[in-house]
Amino acid sequence: MGQLKRFENRDITGEGIVEASIPPNAISAYLRVELPEATAEAAAEEEEEEDEGEGDAGGEREEEKEYLEYSFRLGRLEPSDTPRGARQRLVNLGLLPPGGESSGAIDPPTAAALRAFQIQAGLRPTGELDASTATKLAEIHDHE
Repeated sequence: MGQLKRFENRDITGEGIVEASIPPNAISAYLRVELPEATAEAAAEEEEEEDEGEGDAGGEREEEKEYLEYSFRLGRLEPSDTPRGARQRLVNLGLLPPGGESSGAIDPPTAAALRAFQIQAGLRPTGELDASTATKLAEIHDHE
């Protein structure tokens, strides 16, 4: 495993955003979030209820912290003037759900997302991946 960076509450914004520099050659990331005590206690209570009747003679349990864990694959984006690159950016901007078409063509959901992006960006809403749309997509996505 590569180098790990630990963030404390002071490194997280009020909206729960963690900002961190990621080395350009990184191919994966891992995030482990400690649940607040109230959430962890509720999970422990559920576990205790499930264990009732199973003959647990152990008495008091040591409190265990509860975590949510996430793994991320990191990689490069295709150029914004390609259908795949446009789709990657539209997904990252929340205008297109993940998955979908992987061919070189613009499918109907991607065209709809392009139209929505063009409207937001003040471009003519054609649903086509023209040069001005690709440039604006890269400008907005890649510099956020």
